[in-house]
Amino acid sequence: VWHLYMEYMSAIGKTRFGRTPAGAWGGKFLDSTSQGNRLMLWGNWMPENWGMLLFTQKIVEDDVMEMDASDEDKDGYYVDVSYKADMGKTVAAIFAVRDATNERVPYTTTNLWVHGKYAWDAIGLEYELNWGFGEKSSTVDQESIAFNADLSYTSGDMKFGGLFIYASGDDDTTDTKSESATSNSAGTGKDYNPYQIMMGDYMNLWNADKGSNSIHDSLKLGSENVGLMSFGLYGSYKVSPKMSINGEIGWFGALEEMQGWDDSLGVEFGVGMSYKLYDNLTYGAHFSYLATGDFFKGDSSMNYSTEDVFLLAH
Repeated sequence: VWHLYMEYMSAIGKTRFGRTPAGAWGGKFLDSTSQGNRLMLWGNWMPENWGMLLFTQKIVEDDVMEMDASDEDKDGYYVDVSYKADMGKTVAAIFAVRDATNERVPYTTTNLWVHGKYAWDAIGLEYELNWGFGEKSSTVDQESIAFNADLSYTSGDMKFGGLFIYASGDDDTTDTKSESATSNSAGTGKDYNPYQIMMGDYMNLWNADKGSNSIHDSLKLGSENVGLMSFGLYGSYKVSPKMSINGEIGWFGALEEMQGWDDSLGVEFGVGMSYKLYDNLTYGAHFSYLATGDFFKGDSSMNYSTEDVFLLAH
């Protein structure tokens, strides 16, 4: 079942229960939209301009058919507090997941999320912070941090801005700490596509959305990955009511590369256009070029031959 849920308004707020949208929070950074079995409550007891959401999610129900099991489930528990002002909205949330699928060694993974989206006349700012702590497994602790910020300026039909991305990596898979902020199965998020090659839906570099459903093997260090830092610029211009053009440039670097490897992942350039053919039909095309960094050559003993990447999608 994709989505099937009910909503009920009561004296304490709005309740939603059933198969609901899941996997997305705040902006699109680190988001991979999915579905979840949730019981949710938007409380109405907060002061003016404040809000609160609580929910519990049944992620795995593993003891229903086992008579000798009392708790072999995986459950999520979430609470957020938000504040809305004239300039925008800020949300802070805690999401804890208790995994007891192995009843003898349960553990709890916790993330603190903060998201803000603001506008001051022509200037816009959106940011998101994800701090992972607690336990990654019964034997490994989680110590990760990810952050992105998007600062933009809009003038009439023109918009341009700058984008910063940081996701901690981990080059030591033998210790008891997991420091990778991006999972190998989702990367920077299947919904997050600011760059067509590095983070688009077609390439499986930092966006694990196709094929093996994993980020590129060269970016992985066992169960961990090399992490990422990126700086970029983008712009768009509405040429006419029907036609728009856009472009972007981004630099990418690894944070925890292997010994002897270069940290440069490359520079990506992109340019695109869209044209509205009918009210419900728009044609779009985007060309991207990735000047591959020396990271992909490996160390001096490997010295792989690398090629730049071109991609035209329409």
